[in-house]
Amino acid sequence: MSHWLMQSEPVTLWQVVQGFFAQDFDLLLAYLHAPNGDAIAIWIVILAGFSESVGQSVILFANRVRQWRFVISLLMSALLYLVSFFVWTGIVLAATSMVTEIDLAWQQTARIVALSYIPLFFGFLWLIPYAGNPIIILLYLWTFGVLTTLLKELTNIPFWNSFLIALLGLLLILLLRATIGKPLRSLTSRMLDLAAGTRLEPDLRRALGDAPVGPEQGKGQA
Repeated sequence: MSHWLMQSEPVTLWQVVQGFFAQDFDLLLAYLHAPNGDAIAIWIVILAGFSESVGQSVILFANRVRQWRFVISLLMSALLYLVSFFVWTGIVLAATSMVTEIDLAWQQTARIVALSYIPLFFGFLWLIPYAGNPIIILLYLWTFGVLTTLLKELTNIPFWNSFLIALLGLLLILLLRATIGKPLRSLTSRMLDLAAGTRLEPDLRRALGDAPVGPEQGKGQA
C-alpha cells in the first residue's frame, strides 16, 4: 500500500472510484478504515441514485413536469435511493450472519455495499431508447457480482459464501418488495407525484400519448 494511503488517513471519492475500476483492493481497504469513509460511501450512493434518476427523467419530460419541480423530483429520487441503500446494508448484514460466523460491523458492511453501487454511476444510460432497460438490468447484475467479489477480497469470506450472501440479500429484497414493499412503493409514488406537482404516468407511451397534438398533426387528423 502506498505510504500516502495508510489506513488511518482520509481518501478522496476520486481515489476510491479509481481504485474500484483498477481493482486496487489495497486502496479499497484503506477506504474501509478511512476516517471519512462514511462520507465517501454516502456520496457514492447519492451519485448513483442521481445518475439513475437522470436515466428515468424521460418519464418526467413525458409528463411535462416544470423545471424546478423536475429538479426536486430528481433530488427526491436520490434521497429515496439512499434510504434503500440502508435497507440493503441491513439485509446484507443479516445474510452474512446467516451464512458465516464472521461478525461484520454495520459501518464496514455499509462501506462495502456502497462500493457495489459504483456501476450504477452509468444509470443515466437508462435514457437510451429500447436499450435502456437491458442496460439497467446488466448494471444491477454487475453490482451483484461486485458485491460478491468485495465481500471475498475485503473481508476474507470464501467466494461461495460471499456469493450466497449476495444471493440471499437479493432474494430477501425480492421478498420484501413482494410483501411490505407494495405499500412502500405506493407511498414512494405519492411522494414523487407530490414533488413533480402532478400524477406521474409511469408508462412512457401513455405519457407521450397524453401530449397535446401539434399543429401539423392536427391538420392531418382534421
